[in-house]
Amino acid sequence: MAHVAAESRALWDDLREWVDLRVQLIQIDIEERIEKALNDMLAALIVVVLVLFALFLLLQAAALWLAGPWARPDGICRCGSDAYCGIPAGEGRQADPCAPRSART
Repeated sequence: MAHVAAESRALWDDLREWVDLRVQLIQIDIEERIEKALNDMLAALIVVVLVLFALFLLLQAAALWLAGPWARPDGICRCGSDAYCGIPAGEGRQADPCAPRSART
């Protein structure tokens, strides 16, 4: 009878150890899933930031291209109106629009 009691205790201890190990395995699995989700979100955030930065640079380049010779690097128009720049005469893109007319010809 003592032998059966010892075996049942050993079985109980093994079962308890198995349950503890199973709980630890589940905890590790959950931690790995959380870590993977955080890494995926971080990678997505980095991609979004890089795409927004590239879009900003593309929009800046498009604005400078569209502004042409009438815009200074600080983004302020050099002349007050198209007529002053010589657009009707077709001179605006060939010379500095803010220079006096005698210097443009």
